[in-house]
Amino acid sequence: MASKIIVDQLESSGSNITIPTGTGLVVTDGIAATNLSGTIADARLPTVPVTKGGTGLTSLGSAGQSIKVNSGGNALEFGTISAGITEADMYRLHATQSSSSETILTNWERVDDASYGKIGTGLSVSSGIFTFGATGLYHLIFNAETAHEGGTGYVHLYLRGSTDNFSSNDDLARSNNYHDGGHVGYSSIGAFFNCTNTSTHKVACYFNTSFSNAGVNGATDNTRTSLSAVRLGDSV
Repeated sequence: MASKIIVDQLESSGSNITIPTGTGLVVTDGIAATNLSGTIADARLPTVPVTKGGTGLTSLGSAGQSIKVNSGGNALEFGTISAGITEADMYRLHATQSSSSETILTNWERVDDASYGKIGTGLSVSSGIFTFGATGLYHLIFNAETAHEGGTGYVHLYLRGSTDNFSSNDDLARSNNYHDGGHVGYSSIGAFFNCTNTSTHKVACYFNTSFSNAGVNGATDNTRTSLSAVRLGDSV
């Protein structure tokens, strides 16, 4: 049977106590924190798991990353922080458009009031067809002010989308403005649009009327009719 030496106090003759390789030191009654000093080499420090209050990570992530739970829900990892809203833009009709038949709205300009601002590349427009600055899931809002010269009837408004550069299109949202005696009408319609390809996935605004002549109002110094687009996140 191995021998055991029991002492009341262990002292060193110098500044260190040396424990030979292969020999362990077990402290059974604790060591006061005030008696601890010095530096332990990194190689001798263990990786502390999550179950013990650590991270389980053994390296540092990249700049701008944060620690998050992995997809398996069983460990931590470094990941990129979401950038939030990366695209937001608004256009307005700068001049009134009138017609007695279905017409695409084309008199668009980007809002340029002193307090206006956009995020990202924003929209671009050609012949009334809007192209997105980046792919993603967008929240679109089409606001319109409509008017006619008199009588009773409807002005129909359409927010349309296409996945083939308007070789074909679908109604994303629509509204019917009822007019009686030349009153001005207002409509607000919206939709989510999943843009997976900026070359083919586009939107446009149309109107139609039961009057012989009706218009969608526009102005260059204030916003009466507008289309806004806010990117909510990646395309799905």
